[in-house]
Amino acid sequence: MIDNTYNYIPIPVIASFNTSGDFMPIWFRYNDCVYDVAVSSHKETYNSKIFYCEIIKASNEDEGNYMIGKRIEIIYYERNHIWGIVKNSSLIQDV
Repeated sequence: MIDNTYNYIPIPVIASFNTSGDFMPIWFRYNDCVYDVAVSSHKETYNSKIFYCEIIKASNEDEGNYMIGKRIEIIYYERNHIWGIVKNSSLIQDV
């Protein structure tokens, strides 16, 4: 397996649009658990958007419920159309 030297871990994400036409993540999958998130804010940088989120629901009670209420950062790389969890997010640190 190739070692991921980037600052994120790639994940599948479902995103939606708000009333202003901006997209934002609404859920993602990590380690066979689906997490619903609420975006509190976001920051745009060159070639990416970082979403500051709070986990509000987990599909797997055994693996995910202790994550409810934790904050994570989800990044979207516009050039490559790749979503990821920023490696210093609480989801990665607590697993």
